[in-house]
Amino acid sequence: MPARSASPTSDTATHGTASEDQTRPVARQPGGGPRAAVIALLVLAALPVLFILVEVFRAPPMHYGDYWTILSKVIDGTGALAPAGLFELYNQHPIVVTGLLFYVDAVLFGGSNQLVGVLNVVASVAMLGALWTMLPRRLPATLRAGLLATFSLLLFSPAILEFYAMSMSGAHWLSGFAPAVLALAAAHRGRTVAAVLLALLGSLGHGAAFPVWLAIALVAWLRRDAAWRIWTPLVALGAVVVAFLTMPGGSSVPPADAPAIDVYLMLISATMGQIFAIQSVDLATLAGLAGLVGVAVSVTVVVRARLAAAPPTASGEVTTGTPGRRAAESAGWVGLALHAALVAAMVGSSRVSLGVDIGQSARYAIIPALTWIALVTLFVLLRPRVPVARAVALATALGVVAFVAGSTQGQKVRNELRAVPLLAVAAQVGAHETLVGLKMNPDDVPAFAATGAYPFHDGFTLGCGGPELGDRVDLASVRELAHPDHDTETAGYLETGPVEGDAEISGWALVDGVRADCVLVVDTSGTVIGGGMTGLNRPDLVDNLPTSEPGAGFQAVAAAGLLEGRVLVARGGSLYEVVAGTDDEADVDGAGGTPGG
Repeated sequence: MPARSASPTSDTATHGTASEDQTRPVARQPGGGPRAAVIALLVLAALPVLFILVEVFRAPPMHYGDYWTILSKVIDGTGALAPAGLFELYNQHPIVVTGLLFYVDAVLFGGSNQLVGVLNVVASVAMLGALWTMLPRRLPATLRAGLLATFSLLLFSPAILEFYAMSMSGAHWLSGFAPAVLALAAAHRGRTVAAVLLALLGSLGHGAAFPVWLAIALVAWLRRDAAWRIWTPLVALGAVVVAFLTMPGGSSVPPADAPAIDVYLMLISATMGQIFAIQSVDLATLAGLAGLVGVAVSVTVVVRARLAAAPPTASGEVTTGTPGRRAAESAGWVGLALHAALVAAMVGSSRVSLGVDIGQSARYAIIPALTWIALVTLFVLLRPRVPVARAVALATALGVVAFVAGSTQGQKVRNELRAVPLLAVAAQVGAHETLVGLKMNPDDVPAFAATGAYPFHDGFTLGCGGPELGDRVDLASVRELAHPDHDTETAGYLETGPVEGDAEISGWALVDGVRADCVLVVDTSGTVIGGGMTGLNRPDLVDNLPTSEPGAGFQAVAAAGLLEGRVLVARGGSLYEVVAGTDDEADVDGAGGTPGG
């Protein structure tokens, strides 16, 4: 391998040439594979991206969770940018990139959860493209298409739905991960300056980028790059660490009491394997241990190949099939595996006080996704005699399993997002207790409103296609829903008693056996002073009423100070009132708030 890694000779060592293809084992000489198979695999690669885009546009328009916390750090009381806040840590992570993104989104684009979700999809597609460029060109087209499909199934698994549908989470994590992956792709091709700049960008976005500096140095060493290409990222890492240690900012994570080493290892393993087993920490731990062993073995094999490699020829070429070429074309993938494993170790060391279950959090699913992307590719590169068809089948099977297994995590994210409409109403009507329960600081609401982010603009809606906050409805025209009865498909029940402001208001409603479109809270004059969310899961209704509708539950909130309100639901343009039954009615035939209960 030549000292100047960016030379044409070096790129040939990484990607191969036509003459090298003639020396490959027969098992890897299908001439690119059947065209139909390549097309089918490329379609399979596109489907997860389309699936995620549909989920993004189905998600609520309002941001949730950390979006508001980070935004509060980078704006002042008037909603203007406060630059000093960009350089404060949030839960031990930098927010320079994310803070700027959230501010621009709020001020220029009305705080669109869906817009940021689309940007997150674009960032992940960029990672997908970078990974594609790291595959040696000598691999048959069928195999490259199969690996691309596997990468897509893992990066766009429902297990990582939080990154896209709850876009604030993805924006923060991807501001570290996406530049890091692009940096590794650049280092894999010997473009050290580009790799350093991308790593710096990632380090300003999220702590998940920090290990990439070590990975870039390892890639350069495996490629036999010039010494400065190895030492530059290591020196830069030192500067980043110093800057990180001097940045102000606290953390909501409680300090740990120095737990035993087995607790650390279990948390790291559970994080590494959660994409395959959301329901079970034990199964996730086993999958994670398999991944960690795979990383250790792969790194060892490639490092040994690098140490055993013959010196380059006088012309700087590395002969075909030598350990040197194997190390060079595997370099970026080893770097990716090391990076992901080190991020998992960071999670284990910094979040251990929260218990091993924290490793199952959806935000960490990208760690095992990238780990297994690296391991699958290293298997293909280090086991060249495995037939193409078998390699494609194994790789895509792994991707499909991860995609299907992620469904449980995806549904958890969808369920959590159901609370967003309630948060939007609470922010509009000043229901402070409800805001606190939904992780928004009431004191920051005036500043948020000044930015014009949703729900603080004209695009806000209660979702009824008619009455909005402040409108008045004719209560005389509102039909009262029947109390629960096995003989009717139009019924409802208010489970929380008197309707008061800034307090929980919940129940269920069915109109002709179907859930309501929206829920409103009105005062005695019929003025709309609250609303909320419908579609909450109530499987008990399916068991006890003549309906197959599982999502008939609702929850609402009204302006603080309301003492006597009424709850209305809308379906097909008509309004219905939901009332609570008497104690006697609640005791007859399961007619209370929970049928059959």
